[in-house]
Amino acid sequence: MHFAAFISLLLFSCSSVEQKSPQAYDFSKPSNVFELPEELKEVSGIVYLEDELLACVQDEVGAIYYYNLKSEKITDKQGFAIEGDYEDIAKKGDVYYILKSNGTIYEKTDLEIKKFPTDLNENDNTEGLCFDAAADRLLVGCKNNKGDSETKRIYSFSLSDYKLSSQPVIKFKESKHFRITALAIHPINKELYVLSSNAVIIILDNTGKIKGKYNLDAMLFQQPEGISFATNGDLYISNEAKSSNATIVKYNFLKK
Repeated sequence: MHFAAFISLLLFSCSSVEQKSPQAYDFSKPSNVFELPEELKEVSGIVYLEDELLACVQDEVGAIYYYNLKSEKITDKQGFAIEGDYEDIAKKGDVYYILKSNGTIYEKTDLEIKKFPTDLNENDNTEGLCFDAAADRLLVGCKNNKGDSETKRIYSFSLSDYKLSSQPVIKFKESKHFRITALAIHPINKELYVLSSNAVIIILDNTGKIKGKYNLDAMLFQQPEGISFATNGDLYISNEAKSSNATIVKYNFLKK
């Protein structure tokens, strides 16, 4: 069962399930830390492509940067819009989707670029985006909350009619300090990983139930902004530059 459309789950705080690492990863032992060049100091979203290549967006420039983890260099850059606050990136086949903080979604192909405003806006501060293949949709996470500071909201954007769900399809309760910055669905077990700006990951199973809450190393993750998986399950998390350079941290999938 995938993250079925319009499930609206209001879950209690998952503090009781907090652990050091999920079975699939050892968060105490990253397999690699990549320091990003100055051009990506504001890296805000990543999506893994293939053969150690990531597509990245950053907060201030309307462009996709292609970063090669082997050479540790930017190998290409493709513009899609003017300057703006671009927060995350997702991919379906050959099509890229980029999320702006005001809720607008850009669709980029080799031939054209389309822009889809949504009912979300800068007050929602949309920062998380991922492709949900099972439901042919995007999941959109809001960093800011409405009214209740502990209720976290994730909406659905259909790729069949390009419409945003009127209500969150996933809701859960967590501390006001948990603010969504990125989303990714695990390619093997289909769990949803929700990344927060306070260096915490919450994992939801494929029914939307919270499985665990995990604290990342605060020294290693001073400003976590992006998350993605390779097809083999390896995990990548990006950090904007703060007191040190922007980075991408890799964790090998332990296949448990």
